[in-house]
Amino acid sequence: MRTGVAVLLTGFSLLFAGCSGTRVAVHPQPPETGPAFNGACGRVAVRESTTGRFYPPAGLLLPGFADALTESGLATAVAYPGIPGEALDYTLDVRFDVIPAPHTGANLARKVASGLSLFLLAPAFWYDYDYQLRGEVDVYRGPVKAYAVRSETEAEIRLQLLALGQRARLEEETLDKAKQTLYRQLLAELDRACSSP
Repeated sequence: MRTGVAVLLTGFSLLFAGCSGTRVAVHPQPPETGPAFNGACGRVAVRESTTGRFYPPAGLLLPGFADALTESGLATAVAYPGIPGEALDYTLDVRFDVIPAPHTGANLARKVASGLSLFLLAPAFWYDYDYQLRGEVDVYRGPVKAYAVRSETEAEIRLQLLALGQRARLEEETLDKAKQTLYRQLLAELDRACSSP
């Protein structure tokens, strides 16, 4: 009897050992370090042009972008929120969209199939959560729109059954990486725009 229980417990532990995998990807890859900028944009004001799609776990992206712009050295001074009447070289109208794709139906079907198979199929199923982050910056020189730059980042989290409890932590870490990647892309585009005559 004890041998049967031991075999059964060993079988379950081997089965569930393959049920706790996680995979995280951000496209394009987040940079280890950003390029050095030389203040090409001068004095800028950052303001929100229109409210984009908001996803609460991602938080507000505009303050993070203003901080990244300040830390990058791309601008000699950053006014955020933009104050009318300041002597500025550029005004940046920024819009961010965060679009989650939780694949709710497919993930529910995987959970049901896993449960109906008495969790024998659990190692075969991965639960997917995708995110798309978009940034749009309209660059104004005085009242005239001089440039428009756009960028996009995609992030993906794949979890197996026993790793689903880690989703909130992984989502926060993944979205932070995706935001940094998006900011870096936008800053590189702004550097090219401000450096061109």
